[in-house]
Amino acid sequence: MNLKLPKGKWAVIGTLLTIILLFTGIYFFVLYPKIGLIERKESELNTQQKILSALQSNMVSSNKNTFASTSSLQKLVPVKPLEQQFLLDIEKAEVVSGSFVSQMGFSEAELNLTEEIPQLEVDVEGEAEEEEKASAENETEEKPAAPALPAGVKKVTVTMTVESPSYFELETFLQTLENSQRITVIESIDFTANDEIIETEQIDKPLSYQVTVSAFYMPALTDLIDHLPKMESPEPANKKNPFSNFGQYDKGKVTAVYTPTNDPIVRNGEDVIYTVKPGDSLFSIAVQFYNSNEGLQKIRDTNGIIGNQIYAGQKLIIPAEKEKDAAEQNSPK
Repeated sequence: MNLKLPKGKWAVIGTLLTIILLFTGIYFFVLYPKIGLIERKESELNTQQKILSALQSNMVSSNKNTFASTSSLQKLVPVKPLEQQFLLDIEKAEVVSGSFVSQMGFSEAELNLTEEIPQLEVDVEGEAEEEEKASAENETEEKPAAPALPAGVKKVTVTMTVESPSYFELETFLQTLENSQRITVIESIDFTANDEIIETEQIDKPLSYQVTVSAFYMPALTDLIDHLPKMESPEPANKKNPFSNFGQYDKGKVTAVYTPTNDPIVRNGEDVIYTVKPGDSLFSIAVQFYNSNEGLQKIRDTNGIIGNQIYAGQKLIIPAEKEKDAAEQNSPK
């Protein structure tokens, strides 16, 4: 049986098939590749986001490391002079070596780019002539050039007068300064060697010398001021009197308060008990009772005083001058 459709219906069917094929082609050749591209882009976006988060975490950790590294570097060369920290380093060397810094002076200077790190200069008086000749010959030899300092570096220089019991304490003092965490350079040492002890009556005197020490800082790095290392200073000593031999102040240990009297001199037999007044010194008391400083040691020995420190309200026993009185009685009038 043959089915015959009108010509108009075949045209409609053909049009529908053409449209279906057209949409199918558009989907497979246009839309489907775009869908795959979107999926790939989403995958790439997720990967990039993971990379970005990893980089951000690395940046945070690197910033922390940078802050830590700048703080540690400023312990070597800070951006401020930090004279107080320098003083603490000197005090540490003083305590470790058993030396005594009797005098010091500070100065600041800016270094040029071409200036070199100063080399240690030692000036010792009383050396033998042979050593001087040998040093003169060595000076003619070529010396390796010292490294130049970077631009913007300034230095704090301290000139100290130090007393050490012997050469070994001097060496310990200098080594402690050089081993400080902050970069410290000993520029010069000037001392006079003591005379050789050849008799038992001679006393070994402490070694007195002058030392010039420099530490460096870079004030141009103002951005790093907030990362200055904290100064490790000792706790307050809680002293009412700042002198070292008075110890810690405690109100419970105060047994008496000085009250000035009209007559601070009280006789106890031949000796005299003298109450120290404000402004008195051992020298003035010795002159008052002995008319000279010869009785200074007598007052020290009788009262067990080491040095010259006394305080107001202290009672001193002034020994009588028996020898002087006997000499005055036996002298012809």
